Amino acid sequence: AYEDITEAIYGDPEFLVGRMEAMTEIAVRYAQEIERRGPDVLMLVDGTSQTLGPDHYRRFSFPYTKAVVEALRTPAILHVCGNPTPILGQMAETGVEGLSIDHPIDTGHAFKATGGKVALVGKISPQTLCIGSKEEIVAETETSLREGMHVIAPGCGILPQTPLANLRAYIERVRNWQG
Repeated sequence: AYEDITEAIYGDPEFLVGRMEAMTEIAVRYAQEIERRGPDVLMLVDGTSQTLGPDHYRRFSFPYTKAVVEALRTPAILHVCGNPTPILGQMAETGVEGLSIDHPIDTGHAFKATGGKVALVGKISPQTLCIGSKEEIVAETETSLREGMHVIAPGCGILPQTPLANLRAYIERVRNWQG
């Protein structure tokens, strides 16, 4: 849990480093096993780093993400849940090909922070896809297209109850974009 990580950061950081090293070995083996199946790209999902400031990210997450990326031959996209704005630049330095960003992140800042090192993926709100009208979905998709996102995709996981018609509306808008 997040509370346990916070407690370890301040109370026993070396314990946390040891745990991260052990988990990284497992993550590398797991990713390499997936890689053997021949995917075009791997999505690395980090569900906690958005809670870390830049210094803690550099110590407790960055080196382990980078180690996983360096162990792979397949291009990887890194997704950090929520709003990791303060660490976007460091995320781009992990060696991934792309960063998957969620809808709250300012696209202009993301481009500036990453300095063209990675493709930016995402920005469509999963909530809009799930419960939005077709017009809202198309408008949000067009905003991401106009802002120059490299790959238009949901900013996080697609909710299971998302209507197929809503996904089709977003896909059709991307396919027919003339911008």
